[in-house]
Amino acid sequence: MEPTEQLYILCLYPGSFRANLAPLKLRLFPENTALDYSRLYWKLRGPNGTYFVSHEELCSKQGQYFYSFSDHNLESLDIHIDIVLDKKGDSSFYWTIGQCALVSSEFMETRGLIRRPIFSKDIAIVGEVVFEYLIVKPWKPTCFGGEYSKWNFIPPLFVGHRGKGAHSKSYVQENTLLSFLSATRDKKVKFIELDVQLSADGHPIVFHDFLITRKTEQLDLDDMDVRKAERFPTIAVGSLKLKDFQKMAVYREGARVTGYDSDHETRESNGYHRSLYGGGRRSVARNHSNSSSRSSSITSDLSGISSSQKSSDSDGEEYLDLPPSLIEDHLPSLEEVLMKMPVDVGFFLEIKYPSPEYQHRKKLVVPDRNMFVDAVLDCVCKSFAQKKQQRTIVFLSFDPDICYLLKCKQHYFPVLLLCSESRFPSDDALDLRTNHIQNAVKWCIHQQLDGMAILSDILLEQGGEDIVSELKNCGRKVFCFGAITSQPDKAKQLVQLGVDGLIADNVTQLVKQLL
Repeated sequence: MEPTEQLYILCLYPGSFRANLAPLKLRLFPENTALDYSRLYWKLRGPNGTYFVSHEELCSKQGQYFYSFSDHNLESLDIHIDIVLDKKGDSSFYWTIGQCALVSSEFMETRGLIRRPIFSKDIAIVGEVVFEYLIVKPWKPTCFGGEYSKWNFIPPLFVGHRGKGAHSKSYVQENTLLSFLSATRDKKVKFIELDVQLSADGHPIVFHDFLITRKTEQLDLDDMDVRKAERFPTIAVGSLKLKDFQKMAVYREGARVTGYDSDHETRESNGYHRSLYGGGRRSVARNHSNSSSRSSSITSDLSGISSSQKSSDSDGEEYLDLPPSLIEDHLPSLEEVLMKMPVDVGFFLEIKYPSPEYQHRKKLVVPDRNMFVDAVLDCVCKSFAQKKQQRTIVFLSFDPDICYLLKCKQHYFPVLLLCSESRFPSDDALDLRTNHIQNAVKWCIHQQLDGMAILSDILLEQGGEDIVSELKNCGRKVFCFGAITSQPDKAKQLVQLGVDGLIADNVTQLVKQLL
C-alpha cells in the first residue's frame, strides 16, 4: 500500500457562501453603470497551470466548485490573478482592470476565507476578490504492507448501522465490539458502519455523538472538578485524550442489568443520551450481568475468526425484551476494532466532522481536517501491515472537504459522500454542495468520488429513481441510510429503485425478512 503522489493542492472556491460574499467587487465599476460584466474575464495563474474563465462562469460555480493548483512544495503555491475586460467583444483585445496575488504564506489554516484588494497599474485599489480555500497536504504513511481488498459485491449489500444499530434501536450499546459482533452473526451481513472521531491526543476513536456524558464516579477528580462536571454534564469528545474518553464510557464492573420504565429518555439531537430508572425496577439480567468480563473474553482474540464461522441460528431474539442500549460495552479505539474484528468483516468508516455552525453552537473542539484524515489512514495502514490480511474498507462523510481529502490522499479505498440535505440539526444548511440532493450528486460526480450514501426519505420521494439512475449511469455506487431503511416494506422499495446497499439498524432482522 503506497500513497498517491506527494503533492500539495490548493483549492480556490469563488466567493463565500457562508459570508454571502461575491467573488468580485469593483469599486470604480459598480454594477449599476454601463459596465458589461459578461465581458469580464479572470486569469488565474499558478505553478502548474493557468485558468482563463469568464466572470459569469466563475460566479455560476460559487460555493460548489473550485479551481485547483498543485506543487511538491507548499511555499510554491503563489497565485496571480488578473481581472480583464474584453473591450471589442470579439475576445481579441483585453484591457487589464487590475491585478492581485495570493501568497502561499497567507494560508495559515488549511481551510479558510481570503480577501485581497485588486490594484490597477497605477497602484490604485479598484476592487476586491474573495475566495474560500482548502489546502490538501500529502499523506506520508508511517508504515506500509499488507494487501487491500477490492470492492466487489452483489447488490444489495446489507450494512449494520453502528453495528447492531443506533442506541435507541438496539439492546447492545452502539459502536462497540459487542454490537459489531452481534450484527455480523448472520453470514449474510458482511459489513458494518461505524463512526470515527479524533481524540485530543490524535487517536481515532469510535463514537457517534460529538458530546459525551460525564460519569464522575469513574474519574479521579477533586471536589471542585466534580462540582464542575455535575454543572456541565457533557463534554466535547474531541477535547478528551483516549484514556480519558474510555474512562468516561467503560462499563461499571458488577453493575446490574435492569429494566426501565416510562422515563427512559433519548437526547440524540443534543449529542447525548441517558436512561433514568424509577423505583419499580425489574431484573432482566439473565446471563448478562457480567457484561464487562464477557466482552473482554469475547474480544480478546478475534483475529483468527471468520464471520462465516459465527453462528447465525440465533439473531438475539432472546434479548428483544431488553431496553435500548442496555447491554453496555467498552468503547474502542479504531485501532482496537481493526485489530480485533474478523478480517472478512468489511467496514464503512464514517469520518465525523461537524459543520462550522454546529461547532459554534455546541462549542466543539475539532481537529484540522488533514491531520484527522492522515491519522485515520495511518491507523488503517498499520492494521494492514500487522495483520497481513485483506479487509474491505469504505470511507464516507457528510463533510465534502473530508471526502475530497480522502480521495486525493489515497486511491485504494472507495469514498462516498453522505447526504441528508439539511433535514437534521447537525446538517450544514449553508453548504451549497450538499444542502440539496441535486447539488450533492453533481459534486460527487465532478470530484470523481465513488458514490453516495443518501437518506432513504429523499430517495423515496418523487425523483428518487432519477437520482439513482444518474449516479449509476456515471459508474457511482448508491447506498441509503436512515430510520425507515430498517422497515421491510421501505427497504424493498429502495432495492427496487436500484440502490447498491442499505445501511440499517437491526440489519440481521432485515436480512431475514428480505432474503
